Amino acid sequence: MPSRRAAQLLLLFLLLLYARVIFGDWVNWDDLIYFLNPHLQDGFSPAFLRWAWADTDTVHQWIPVTWMSIQLDRTLFGVNPAGSHLVNLAIHATNTLLLLYLLHRMTARFWPSLAVAALFALHPQHVEAVAWATERKELLAALFGLLSLHQYVIFARARDANLPGLDSRVVRPLALSLVCYFLSLLAKPMWITLPALLLLLDGWPLGRLRRPWLPLLLEKVFYLPIMIGIMWVTFRVYETPSFAPDGVSFLDLLPYALVNDIHYLVSTFWPVGLAPLYPFPLVRPGLLEVGGAVGLLLAGTALVWRLARSRPWLLLGWLWFFGTLLLVSGVIHAGRHATTDRFTYLPHMGLFTALVWEVDAWATRWRLRPQVMAGATGLLLMVCAFLTWNQIGFWRDSMTLWSHTVATTRNNHYAHYMLAGLYMEERNLEQAAKEVQQALAIMPGQIDYAILQADISYRRGNKAAALQMLSEMTRMHPEVARIRLKMAMMHIQEKAFSQALPLLRSIVDPHVPEGSSSTYAAESMEAAFNLGVVLVALGESVEAEGHFLRTFRAQPWLIPQRCILMRLFAHDPDSDQEVWKRLAGTFCPDVGSAARMVP
Repeated sequence: MPSRRAAQLLLLFLLLLYARVIFGDWVNWDDLIYFLNPHLQDGFSPAFLRWAWADTDTVHQWIPVTWMSIQLDRTLFGVNPAGSHLVNLAIHATNTLLLLYLLHRMTARFWPSLAVAALFALHPQHVEAVAWATERKELLAALFGLLSLHQYVIFARARDANLPGLDSRVVRPLALSLVCYFLSLLAKPMWITLPALLLLLDGWPLGRLRRPWLPLLLEKVFYLPIMIGIMWVTFRVYETPSFAPDGVSFLDLLPYALVNDIHYLVSTFWPVGLAPLYPFPLVRPGLLEVGGAVGLLLAGTALVWRLARSRPWLLLGWLWFFGTLLLVSGVIHAGRHATTDRFTYLPHMGLFTALVWEVDAWATRWRLRPQVMAGATGLLLMVCAFLTWNQIGFWRDSMTLWSHTVATTRNNHYAHYMLAGLYMEERNLEQAAKEVQQALAIMPGQIDYAILQADISYRRGNKAAALQMLSEMTRMHPEVARIRLKMAMMHIQEKAFSQALPLLRSIVDPHVPEGSSSTYAAESMEAAFNLGVVLVALGESVEAEGHFLRTFRAQPWLIPQRCILMRLFAHDPDSDQEVWKRLAGTFCPDVGSAARMVP
């Protein structure tokens, strides 16, 4: 069949276009947190399963389905980015086919459905969701969300056929739709608005609004407990980063959200200069910008509402696009970004459907030949494919990604900061200093940037100046433990143990629960281990043992690295070798085995 061959050709072209993502490396933007997470090292153990279904600290989201998927990667491919990138590509290809056959199932029109799926598959804004391994959660959420929509359509057709409410042909698809909706939200709560999308689909293309409205609304009630429960969990566990503005309200963020909506719309039609992070603006949008955004949104809404009877797909596409962007457009500020391309993965499904059906309507009205439409569509897809191919290349490694980001965005302090860290790892301290200075010039007083600047200064030999910088920061921000931790580490390197001691004691919290992945817990445990090192140097090995015991119990995944340190201390002529040999024998009975466990 020509339709089947066309779908196969789209799938083949998609796989060939994206194939080089497989050769990409991890990037230093959450990939290590997700794919090299220490909780993954024991496979599908009871401890891992408990952690995956209970953890909300690691990434400040409840995403057990995503963690299960990543653990499956680890089981199949080990610590290999190629395997994870391959899985991301496979899920994107599956989502493309699911979208194609969902539209075909609802409209019985294959070729427009194929055009929508092709635009979705090849649009350059979706590169981020596929090439960035961390965005497995976006892809999984879409996979289960689309499966939920498929089952809902089966359910709706059964209801429209007046089958009894308890008939298995009604109950089974509804139950499967609810399960898939729940799994989607457990991967990432991006599809939280799915009940509203079902109402839009009831209007067009399912044409169910001719029926009484109350039964249609009651059908969606089954989805509400899931939606409300996930919303409650999400808002409860999310921790706003230090990059977010302090003390902002809904009214403060509303102007940004309105302008961001228009940015998403414009970048859909002009997807050039794409970057992984568009920083939160340093200046509040002006009255002209906000007024223009409001005017465009109101005019667009009025137009699609007026045309709803004759062109219902326009209303669906418009409301689908802006409705699914509502919670991520900036009304609720969550993260370092103002906008981000990966958030278009769901909104584009509705927008592209509206665009394709509208073009098809005009082509029918003007009686354009199918060959002309096929040629124009092919040309558009080739442009998208070229931009997508180019964009994929920027994700091959961290240095390429952040260098591109600095080159294509303005005032991107975070990109400069990430570059500074990369240059420091390469021991290019001069360039690292330049990058962190640029980051601080854009965002003065940002704590992490200032800590990195002090660290770079220390490594360049300006030790006194680095310690003075951190000391001043400690006076300004006494509540920030990581400043004192960095100072303590510098004192330890200088063998100024008595100066490091009070700093480390002030950070250690004896009440941190074992196994916690929070930043606070990690800082406390790191301070506790180094406190033990300092106490040994000061001749207090008995107290040191207690701190070592606690850190080894609380963070078993770090035992190999810490045992290697103990072994090094045991052979260091400047340390108390006998004490360290005893400690290594107590905590690391097989240090060689531990060393082999280090990635």
